[in-house]
Amino acid sequence: MEGIIQIRQMRPSDVDALLVLEEESLEAAAWTRQAYEDLLSNPGRNCCLVAEIDGEVVGFACFRTVDREAELLNLMVLPQYRRIGVGTHLFERIVVDLRESWVRDVYLEVRHSNIPAMGFYRHFGFEMSGRRPAYYPNPPEDALTFRLRLSEAD
Repeated sequence: MEGIIQIRQMRPSDVDALLVLEEESLEAAAWTRQAYEDLLSNPGRNCCLVAEIDGEVVGFACFRTVDREAELLNLMVLPQYRRIGVGTHLFERIVVDLRESWVRDVYLEVRHSNIPAMGFYRHFGFEMSGRRPAYYPNPPEDALTFRLRLSEAD
């Protein structure tokens, strides 16, 4: 866990590693192989990044943009690599990419019970903006919606 964190664009060959990450991160949203492949097939609107340490995929983030808004779809880090900056590196890279694309607002949903994730997002300036009842299946749980304003300009 002492290696350098490298952030790069996700490749189709990374999907197996993402599915393993999901198995070890039960509190995160679980996606299918097809969902990741669909995201990667539309790179103009979607962006997926992976974090590697010593060649191992230890985290990833996916987001999509529509006009001047973005939605953080998923951000996940292997439990043994949390709290060492992997998520921070991923999110900082996302913000750079979104600002270069003139995105004004970033939105996301997080499980009501995922207190560590909410703390992470609040650290970056996200503010809670709403609730979506029974948004998550397996187990059913409400989602809290958050918003981050990147730019005040229209």
